[in-house]
Amino acid sequence: MLDKLKAIEDKYEQLGNELLEVGNDYKRAAEIGKERTSLEPLIEKAKVYRQAMKSLDEAKTILNDENDADLIALAKADIDDLTPKIETLEHEIK
Repeated sequence: MLDKLKAIEDKYEQLGNELLEVGNDYKRAAEIGKERTSLEPLIEKAKVYRQAMKSLDEAKTILNDENDADLIALAKADIDDLTPKIETLEHEIK
């Protein structure tokens, strides 16, 4: 999944660079802009997905490393909240 997101992000960045280089070719600029705009929802979901994965990893670390019952309970709650969110994002990104 992360490889796919990286490829999409790379394409988005490449299109941004091309947009800067097209000069007076307004037709090509419009094509690039349209393609870039079509990728923006995926770029946003990629950011949310990466943040959710980071939060999930942090919660799992707390769950494994902490002895404080309150922190463990919070970590479990975070995991319970993040797992379906991540699954939904994965489905939407595919």
